[in-house]
Amino acid sequence: MAEDPVDEFAKILLQHSQELADVRSESSLIPLDKYAHLRDFAQMLVFDCYSTTTLEKESGEINDKQFYETFLEYLYFFIHLTDRFAFSSLGDPGRHKLMDELGLFAVTLSVQSLFPSLSDEEQDARFQECMGCLNIAVNEYHHYQQLFPSGDEGTKDTLFWEFSKKIAQMRGLGHNPAVIIGHEYILVAGLENLDIKSFLEKMK
Repeated sequence: MAEDPVDEFAKILLQHSQELADVRSESSLIPLDKYAHLRDFAQMLVFDCYSTTTLEKESGEINDKQFYETFLEYLYFFIHLTDRFAFSSLGDPGRHKLMDELGLFAVTLSVQSLFPSLSDEEQDARFQECMGCLNIAVNEYHHYQQLFPSGDEGTKDTLFWEFSKKIAQMRGLGHNPAVIIGHEYILVAGLENLDIKSFLEKMK
């Protein structure tokens, strides 16, 4: 019987996560005693994005060609959310130091775990491409000042709505409000599972 793809990915992820941490922690600006927290959070972040994308693929919401792109969009989104919370929790200098390392770690871990058979040169090319896309996404999401509408305000230009609309458009579903709202619930569940604020407390 074939192993569940999520379980198989978890094993690959765990191996690469520890190997990457052993290499990066020696030269990182993050204190060594806190680097394990960063490693564990990045590992959970990548795993949660993979699990969510796999469920959507199995339910027929996305196809094989859309899998990688959808996974990365989730990754960029939750890295950006972490950045937002870090700004208020750690202040500007601490936030930049943390987010630079988290972005590098999470993207590297994703590329290594999703494409273990690629050569070092091919993985590096994927990494550079993803980091460029991450920067574009983060700059885009910073324009949305609110996560959700407050009071009687409309949903336009709120982060969760605009990101969910983006995902719907990627799937050819246009601006279907029911689809967008349903996807917002998925994002909220992902946010609760990651528990970003607890991670940031550990990094203070």
